[in-house]
Amino acid sequence: MQEGSRFKACLPGGASTRFMTREFYDIEMDFDTLKKAGHCLGTGGMIVFDHKTCLVDATLNLMNFFARQSCGWCTPCREGIPYIYDLLGRIENGDGKPEFVSMLKDMSRYLRYSYCGLAPGAASPLESLIACFEDEILEHIRLKKCPFRD
Repeated sequence: MQEGSRFKACLPGGASTRFMTREFYDIEMDFDTLKKAGHCLGTGGMIVFDHKTCLVDATLNLMNFFARQSCGWCTPCREGIPYIYDLLGRIENGDGKPEFVSMLKDMSRYLRYSYCGLAPGAASPLESLIACFEDEILEHIRLKKCPFRD
């Protein structure tokens, strides 16, 4: 990381994995250790976020990726991921409402009922965003803007 940056979170195995918070900073990056900690190495493409990164915006970017990768065959991908993208986009742009958090929680569960692994992969960073950084989501809603933008 760049000098002056502080570790905030990482996706240890690419876009389809859960955010790992600072509490896991010193964990060994191997399949068994991560599995015991409730994480996975996935593709092994680690993405690291510092303290200045908006994880709502990062998750919005991931949902855009998953929506574009979807073949559109099953409902969770075709309808669910774009709906999540819309809700996160509204939160990021200052139009979010407190009830969006429970809607996002519901939608992340629905993604688990897809035909392939794409939608469940999209659910992982969303679920962990809500579980680990719900305060960041609520701060967006309270301020009616992204607290990481000037």
